[in-house]
Amino acid sequence: MKLQQQVVQSLFCKYEAQKQEAKVEIMLYFENPVGVADHPNLIETLDGLIKKYNEADEKICGLKKLVGEVEEDGTID
Repeated sequence: MKLQQQVVQSLFCKYEAQKQEAKVEIMLYFENPVGVADHPNLIETLDGLIKKYNEADEKICGLKKLVGEVEEDGTID
């Protein structure tokens, strides 16, 4: 595997891990009512976690688009 492919794969893994981390934290709030009671800013916290999830998802989409452009002409614009 070329270095460029390894870097791209590493980025995909990083962003997927960020998505998974945010998803797990969100699910913990929904499934663990005891933890929710201890957290006074629940809405703001969940909003931040959803933002974290969406940002990672956007990075994945952007990287896929960029990789597709690289594969077409061999360069990054």
